Amino acid sequence: MTEHSPQLTCLDAEAVDTRSETYGRRKVACESVVWEWQAKDLATVVLRPSVVCGAHGYPDRMAYWIWRATQGRPFLLPAAGLTVFRRA
Repeated sequence: MTEHSPQLTCLDAEAVDTRSETYGRRKVACESVVWEWQAKDLATVVLRPSVVCGAHGYPDRMAYWIWRATQGRPFLLPAAGLTVFRRA
């Protein structure tokens, strides 16, 4: 899978459906809004952490990664980061 792979679509009914079955479609819909704003010259970033977030995640894990990103700290990325980021 790359940034050029086909993306899921999100129907209006799925956009308000909070079941886990529609999570991927809702996430793609949210990211689409971010990319639209990026096209209008707004600085944007989409983080795709490979950890569980929410009720079943470790409480401080997401806060740590957000803090690390805001501090400009390095991240280990597969393929030198060339396949995981969409660059403007």
